[in-house]
Amino acid sequence: MVKAIRKDMLKEHVPDSLKEGNMAYNKIGSYLGFAMTWQKLLHKGSDEKNSKKIKALESLIEMIRIFPCEDPAYEKLQEDLEKIRGRFKQVRSLLHIPSSVRLGAEGSALTF
Repeated sequence: MVKAIRKDMLKEHVPDSLKEGNMAYNKIGSYLGFAMTWQKLLHKGSDEKNSKKIKALESLIEMIRIFPCEDPAYEKLQEDLEKIRGRFKQVRSLLHIPSSVRLGAEGSALTF
């Protein structure tokens, strides 16, 4: 069920250029899926202590949404990617998620 929800969320919000196999864009797509999932989870039990986390997640999602995925010649590409990575690290820290998270079985893993 979680996989189906995540797949629907990504299908709706991830531009086609993130699905084409570019490693940087795939990582951004992973950040977006991560952020949207946590945003949904935190909104369910929303309280004041989660407000900073929710704001950071919303900021990360917005940064990804305005990122020009269709333009590989974008002059501030590296700078904006670093900002997105930095915000992702901030969110991960706020959520107390270690820098290396392994999910999956039989050697397949997702590492942040």
